[in-house]
Amino acid sequence: MKLKLFILISLFFSLLTQATLSINDSHSRLNFFPESKEINANSENILTIEISMDKGWHTYWINPGDSGDPAEFEWELPEGFQISGPIWPSPDKIPFPPLMTYGFDDQVILPFILKTPKIIPKHFEIGIKANWLVCKEICIPQSGSGKIKVPYQNVNSLSNDQLKEIKARTVQKINLKNFKVMSGKSFETFNLSFDFPSNIYESYFFPYEYGFINYAEPQNLSKIDNSYNLEIQKAIDNKELNLLSGVLNIKTQDGVFNYEIKSDSKVLFQESNINEISFFTALLFALIGGLILNLMPCVFPVLSLKIFNFIEKSDSPKEVKAHGLIFAAGAILTFLLICSLILLFKYFGVQVGWGFQLQSPIFLTLLIFLFIFLSGFFISSLNLNVAFTGNAVSGSSGYSSSFFTGFLAVIVATPCTAPFMGSALGLALLQPSYQTYPIFLSLALGFCLPYLVLSFNPKLISFLPKPGPWMENLKQFMAFPMGLTAIWLFWILSAQLNRFDLSLVLIGSLVTIFIIWLSNLKKSESHFVNRVKTLLIILSIVSLTFFVPMSSSSEESSKVETITHSNDFEFQNPTFVNFTADWCITCKVNEARVLKSSTVLEYLDTNKIDYIVYDWTERNENISTVLESYGRSGVPLYLLFKGDGTDAIILPEILTETMVLNALRKL
Repeated sequence: MKLKLFILISLFFSLLTQATLSINDSHSRLNFFPESKEINANSENILTIEISMDKGWHTYWINPGDSGDPAEFEWELPEGFQISGPIWPSPDKIPFPPLMTYGFDDQVILPFILKTPKIIPKHFEIGIKANWLVCKEICIPQSGSGKIKVPYQNVNSLSNDQLKEIKARTVQKINLKNFKVMSGKSFETFNLSFDFPSNIYESYFFPYEYGFINYAEPQNLSKIDNSYNLEIQKAIDNKELNLLSGVLNIKTQDGVFNYEIKSDSKVLFQESNINEISFFTALLFALIGGLILNLMPCVFPVLSLKIFNFIEKSDSPKEVKAHGLIFAAGAILTFLLICSLILLFKYFGVQVGWGFQLQSPIFLTLLIFLFIFLSGFFISSLNLNVAFTGNAVSGSSGYSSSFFTGFLAVIVATPCTAPFMGSALGLALLQPSYQTYPIFLSLALGFCLPYLVLSFNPKLISFLPKPGPWMENLKQFMAFPMGLTAIWLFWILSAQLNRFDLSLVLIGSLVTIFIIWLSNLKKSESHFVNRVKTLLIILSIVSLTFFVPMSSSSEESSKVETITHSNDFEFQNPTFVNFTADWCITCKVNEARVLKSSTVLEYLDTNKIDYIVYDWTERNENISTVLESYGRSGVPLYLLFKGDGTDAIILPEILTETMVLNALRKL
């Protein structure tokens, strides 16, 4: 609105000569410039006030800083007329050590919006009374009044310099990527974080209201890649951060940019409730989380293939070491690829975290087909001779199979969040990329560590059973966890798709089973039959693309509660908040064993504690924002609010009934 307004002002004043009223005082003049020669009925009209001062004098912005007063205007209008404004342009810093003030040197141009009724008289008057303060070494109040007759009679125009001033100080709607306003409860500062494509050599935040910041303290700008962070000193009596509004001034070689921050805009105003863990603690948590991730039910069957491979090659320690290293390389590179993908999404302003891919029907469907295929592989005598089986590839050393087993293990691990992972990845995704990558690398090393230890200590392999029929039996048994995982993923998908799209996924699953059946057929003596079989397999694989839904099409939302704005996340009563998702195994176990137990539900009901569930099964940027503000990139997240405005109590990711009841008693 403001950018459009200033463009209109520039257009009108560059083409027309306008009527004006001038009011003179001791060290300044007030000039009145209307938009056009006439004011029309039932319309919006721009009225512009220019205050010009003697050289070296200045006046003040809407928030003058440590000292001063803004200009005030009183209008006398005909009946039915309404006026709003002024619309304040971006100010300058005017230091008076040890104080800092905000205002304008030499001149300031202030637009007003005049709204007229449906019927207006042919001739009428608009009266104005103004009071403003101008300062140099001393400050002198200025004032004046006058009336303007409409239609206007005396005419002047804004100069080219004045038009340039309007353009330079135009305040536009915030459109910066990854813009956040963050403040920690134990910190004396808050931070404006944003991405900007050009090199910024100076930036400053001017708050609209008095009392948010320490004006005299410098605002420190730092840069990592294309991300900038402006650190601002809080005032002693700091107001609620979600009321923060003002102008962010950015200076680059390409020009000056001014962005308006408003408390009711879709900008992240969040109190940072991140558990205060250090970077090195996050590395340790990621390492432990990676270790535990191996035990997740959708991961272990695939990893068992690698163990079988070690057993088969136990008589060749060098081979075991080589396969262990290559498996680790595949897993580590995949973790880093996922990290890069998440950072890329976040760079383009998309709120994502660990497990975000399970909010995509496309990815879920492909995972379902993959797990059905793996289930068929485990239970059959299928020898696909492809890399990810974990066994030696015919005619090769089998190293590629080890690499892709590592890749596959990470892919099937993405639905899972192990203990310690949430805090570590939450911190990682809020940090610059040079800290994010080491945390993901630590997670990957933890994931690979058991196999590296096993491959570099051949004596440990001797404790495992010798190769035999038990391996084939165990391999076939692993088909059932794979099948159960496919069913679980289909259940998650059912919350995101309508019945028709779900039926297509079921047909695709049947096609996947058909591919397994074709692959299990014995090789024929007829080359023609073998070629037909190969062609059918290829056509079946290609046909799967027709059964993959391209977008969410759920008939009704699965969310229990919805966050439409960050300010909605406030509670007046004692409240237990549960952030969950259908694809989060840890969430569902906690709910079944603890949160839905009769003891916990009875305690909540008896003590009148609200229980609210936020479902993140489908992508929701507002939920992502709240998760990020509490230092998490995924679910589960459990919060307890007393309802008195104090900070939330954050519970661990793995719950017990005793733990929850003890926490609830603190409310």
